[in-house]
Parts: sequence; C-alpha cells; structure tokens
Amino acid sequence: HHTIALVPAGPDAQPAARDGIGLHHFAMEVASLDELFACREFFRAQGVPVVWEGRRGPGCNVGIEIHDPDGYQIELYCGIDQVAPGGRVRPASQFRPARSLEEARDNPVPAHW
Repeated sequence: HHTIALVPAGPDAQPAARDGIGLHHFAMEVASLDELFACREFFRAQGVPVVWEGRRGPGCNVGIEIHDPDGYQIELYCGIDQVAPGGRVRPASQFRPARSLEEARDNPVPAHW
C-alpha cells in the first residue's frame, strides 16, 4: 500500500511544530496477527493504553495504536495490501472494518482481489 504517507498538517497533528508542520503518526510493521496480539498484551501489562485497534479501510491492514510518552501516535500493524501491477487496488467492498483484533481475525479480508 504505502511506506511513507505525507498529508497536510491539521488540528489533529500532535504535537504541531511552531511552523505548522506536525507528525500524525509513526507506523511499524510486525510479522503477523499473533505478534499484534502479543504487543497488545505487552502494552496492557505495562499500563500503556491501546487507543485504537482493528482494521480501517484502504490497505486493509490490522493494527493497534498507542501514544508514546511525548504524546506521539504510534501504530503497529500487519498484513497491509500492496498496490498490484497497473495500480490495481483492493475494491472498497472488501475493506471489512473491524473494531478489535479479534473481530479482524474472525472476519478476514479475501486473500485474492
């Protein structure tokens, strides 16, 4: 899908620099959904709130999000779609949003599109 995404800084960019440029979030890929479950349990055991988990839309990756001690948003994810030859991407009808890792696991996106 993407390795680096540049988007305009908005009111949710945290924390915004004096010149108006900010970081929305930093994302790191893990190898599997099992690793995401382990990461979530580690954060919970350390008292770090998981502020979001599940699957959103484009890319269909499953992930969790936390805030680091400075307030920056950190995403850990797995299984992101790659843009196919000719620029073909998964149709929106297959996105299957999920509100938890369990829901994402139990309702996977089709393997082929």
